[in-house]
Amino acid sequence: MHRRHLLHLTASALAAALPQAALAGELQILSRPSTVQDLTQALLVRSPQLQRDFLVQVTTPPAIAPGGKVPALYALDGGLGVVGPIGGFLAASGATSPMIVVSIGYQPKDYRFRNGDVLHKPVNRRGNLVGGGGAALEAFLKNDLRPYIEANFPVDPTRSYLFGHSYAGAFAANVLAHQPTAFAGFLIASPNLPEDPELAETLAHLAGSGQSILLARGEHDIAGVEPSFLALKGWLARSGFAVRDHVYPGANHASYLPAMLLDALPRIAPLK
Repeated sequence: MHRRHLLHLTASALAAALPQAALAGELQILSRPSTVQDLTQALLVRSPQLQRDFLVQVTTPPAIAPGGKVPALYALDGGLGVVGPIGGFLAASGATSPMIVVSIGYQPKDYRFRNGDVLHKPVNRRGNLVGGGGAALEAFLKNDLRPYIEANFPVDPTRSYLFGHSYAGAFAANVLAHQPTAFAGFLIASPNLPEDPELAETLAHLAGSGQSILLARGEHDIAGVEPSFLALKGWLARSGFAVRDHVYPGANHASYLPAMLLDALPRIAPLK
């Protein structure tokens, strides 16, 4: 049988076997909501420091007691978008107390700026010098975004946490070095620190006052993460912080994040 005729018969048989409602063109799009889920609202905000727009998604718990204040987690997860949904799920299912997750990301057209924005010190990445925007992003987070969130959502400022993954883990380490009491704790996942003797010196001599720090990575993470992870662990070992570290077996650079969040978020917002 001629090959083209055989393909035609195969396609016809498949089409006949499918329910008519599943054929292409049957789906009607009624609306395109701006929220990811009922508990999440999207804000497009402008950073005057970086002259750039950020897509900020705020996931709120399903119920907060009148007049109550809840913890907040500011998350830079590289656009993976897992922190808000998992935080919302844990709160809704009663696995944690209510918390608010503020995910800081980009519109698709602007995602290319991410590595330059989160790195305080420029690095050579595949032949291109990338970075240098970290201080401006830090100022935007502290001086613009965080005050807005605290003014418009029922957040307890004393229970705000910072989460950074990959190069954003380097960003979180810099925020920790510059102002360790700015957050109640830091979640630093798969940190990829550029060579920076000044940062190393500062971190090595930090004096914490009980703030919690979680260091995490995958067993099969990308190059550069393991030495950064071990360096951070060593610098903070005698600092007075409550440091925990965990290597997730069999995981790569990002696959362990759901498991890490299931471990970490109940510590941020424990059940009372």
